[in-house]
This record gives sequence, structure tokens and C-alpha cells, in this order.
Amino acid sequence: MSQETLGKSLEPKMTRASIANIEAGHQRVFVHTAVRLGEILGINLGEALAGDQPILGSTTLESELARKLPLSRTQARTLARRIRGSEKRDQP
Repeated sequence: MSQETLGKSLEPKMTRASIANIEAGHQRVFVHTAVRLGEILGINLGEALAGDQPILGSTTLESELARKLPLSRTQARTLARRIRGSEKRDQP
């Protein structure tokens, strides 16, 4: 899937540049956007980030992101950290 196609699949839509910035770790991701990205890419981020799931301490999310998106391992690691960080800030 191209960055442009992925961006157009989101609501609100994102530009190819925004998707590239997220991949590179230069742009934050809102939790609702991360969840939608997970849905589009077939990754259940809600389950992956809920409670004490072991995925928080593993590289599974990074691996899935790298597998589903054209990301380097470093980019996938950065994106996974930002997603996990966003989820932690939004919890009550």
C-alpha cells in the first residue's frame, strides 16, 4: 500500500508527506489515527496496547509495522514507540 493510498484511507485524510513524517518519527500520531491505521493494516492496536499485554515490552508491534508498511526497522521502532506513548498519555 502506498503512503498516498494509506493517507486517503484515514479520516481526516492525511497527505503522503504526513504519512512519511509519521513513519520517520517526525510527526505524532493521535490514538484514534493509530487505531485506524491498525485496522487498515490488519493490526489490532487496541488489543496490542491494552493493559499489561506483553507486546508493550516486545518488538511484535514494530515487526508488524515493518511488515505492513515500507519502513526500515528504525522507522518501525520509532513509530511503535510513538504509538505506545500516545496510548499511555490518553489513559485515565
